[in-house]
Amino acid sequence: MKIGLDMMGGDFAPLEAVKGVKLYCDKKDKEVHLVLVGDQEQLLPLLKEQELDPAGFTIVHASQVIDMHEHPTKALKEKTNSS
Repeated sequence: MKIGLDMMGGDFAPLEAVKGVKLYCDKKDKEVHLVLVGDQEQLLPLLKEQELDPAGFTIVHASQVIDMHEHPTKALKEKTNSS
């Protein structure tokens, strides 16, 4: 089974999301593969900092982020490279 995670959403992202991935990996089901969606340039150093091998995940690069103040339908149209 694959599980996709938006690594750029939420407070203190992507650091807190990476910490959550670390907690999950410490107890994970071997049959689950995580797909991390977010800015690869920000994610890779954080994964290494948490002693997680980036080769163990599929990273889908998304260079744009939709901010909370943005109108949802406008953001969908204008930010096609977001998570």
